[in-house]
Amino acid sequence: MRLSIRTCGFVSCMVAACATMSAVASTPNVHAGDVILEVVDGKIETGSFDGTQLSFPAQIWTQGLGVQSGLVGTNDPGFDAVSGALPNNVLAGIAIRKALRVWDDVSGDFDTIASPETITITRFGVTIETPAEDPASPDLMPELILAQTSGGSMHVHPFYTLQNPGSGGVYLLEIEVWLNAAGVEPSDPVWIVFGHNTDSDTLNEAASWVENNLLNDEPSCPADLTGSGTVDVFDLLELLGAWGASDGPPADLNGDGNVDVFDLLELLGQWGSCP
Repeated sequence: MRLSIRTCGFVSCMVAACATMSAVASTPNVHAGDVILEVVDGKIETGSFDGTQLSFPAQIWTQGLGVQSGLVGTNDPGFDAVSGALPNNVLAGIAIRKALRVWDDVSGDFDTIASPETITITRFGVTIETPAEDPASPDLMPELILAQTSGGSMHVHPFYTLQNPGSGGVYLLEIEVWLNAAGVEPSDPVWIVFGHNTDSDTLNEAASWVENNLLNDEPSCPADLTGSGTVDVFDLLELLGAWGASDGPPADLNGDGNVDVFDLLELLGQWGSCP
């Protein structure tokens, strides 16, 4: 079991923070441009709101960075859920999945880890920062509590700050959303493309790259280890052949850094023809 702030109890973990959040009123309102949350079939789904209509799923956001109190940053996008969309009275938070990437205008990609720039995310006086390298396992992903749900809803805006900013650039932040609720899986990746002193065309070009190279590159059937289009006994043999491995092989279906019984259960749950 992963030990983190998303799985701890109120008494054993962050008692003061949890008590503070209990006093914060959540609203059922949703704002255009925010990340909208709901739980569907035991998993967090992320969607968007254009001011008139909610759309699910959505995983890519773009956001410009301004100067606020001498900091290059923004408090958008926020994270919203309408009443009843989430379990009641549970902690909601985010985890940083990858190191911050910077857009390469020449090659037209996000293959480069930003340096010395990082992005910090702050909520309730607590700050997390994008790591220098991609976390080797989910246990090492920086995590931040956003809110405690009230009536199954929430509406919060953390503050994102670009540290060590240069004259300008486009940056890619990859996160996931989690709930401290039994039986609820974290969201799929959420990508936020931040622009600092850049034009909208470059920002949109970078977002299109994310859509074409990251969003559409997500495997629809990860347990199909042989690539046959079906999860069957040959995939089971592949998984058993990697049993015990801890270096992030394809058979690590749940992404916890190990190939074990939990990955076997994931494979059996996807048994049959891929969608």
